[in-house]
Amino acid sequence: MCAASLEQNLMKIGKIFTIRWVASSEKTLKAVWNNFEALNKHFSNSAIDNLINSKERSKYSGLLRIVASVEFVGNLGIMYDALTELADLSLLLQDRCLSLSEANGCIDRTIRIFDSMAENHGPKFKEASHVSSVNDNQFKEKYTQLLKDLDYLDLKNWPDDCDILYGDENIRRLVKQFQVDEISSVRGFRVFIDTKDSSKILDLKPLLDAINTVAISSSECERVFSSMNNIVTSKRNALSTTNMSSLLYIHCIGPPVNLFEPSCYVTSWIRSGNRSADEVCCPKRNVNDEEHTYQNMWSLFNKKQ
Repeated sequence: MCAASLEQNLMKIGKIFTIRWVASSEKTLKAVWNNFEALNKHFSNSAIDNLINSKERSKYSGLLRIVASVEFVGNLGIMYDALTELADLSLLLQDRCLSLSEANGCIDRTIRIFDSMAENHGPKFKEASHVSSVNDNQFKEKYTQLLKDLDYLDLKNWPDDCDILYGDENIRRLVKQFQVDEISSVRGFRVFIDTKDSSKILDLKPLLDAINTVAISSSECERVFSSMNNIVTSKRNALSTTNMSSLLYIHCIGPPVNLFEPSCYVTSWIRSGNRSADEVCCPKRNVNDEEHTYQNMWSLFNKKQ
């Protein structure tokens, strides 16, 4: 009921001290982090609920004091950041194709991450330590911050000696902004820091592709509107939304005629039960022998020729 009032989806909280797989501990900790507001409200309501006995109310009051304490929230953020790194390392080490040298590199990179976290705190610990403020100039600040975050993907802007967690917070913001997988993108950026070459890092490719699709002006939208006016005319006003969208896509995004490869579309057309252009075993076309109004005029033209 508390989660529903906060419009949250509850995650199942499992055990954390009796399991061996670090990924299971990570799931449990993420569930506590996700359910934190609902748990806090549930403990607060139960601590003053007169329908339960005093012993139960005291238990909920004690839980509320622990959960609402600054130390608990800070430790929760630190454990979240740490278990996220360990779970990612565990997943990498389960790869059957991983060589010994590559595994050693992954472990060494994780050790350097934890060493760096002593100075550069993880994202969840920062979130737990600071309350974000919203001001009237929020959009401008977000746009400025986006440009600053994008600079971290440019090798020319890097310092000579990059820490393993260099740009970690900025990449996480970009991942959240463009809605791509956070763990793989952060992992790819750390490999990018080590190799200084992003062209062959598959984990970083979704984020780079998403960034490259950002339109810098509204000119593309204007071109689409102009194309729509050319396609949907007064004599061609019975097009459905689906067909109009397809025609717009072909006109604005489709390849030029000299680059169009129709083979796969023809094959799909024939496999779906349609006849090819050179089909001979097909029914004869019915010829309409109705009398035409201008038959006499056509005959007159033929005589003059």
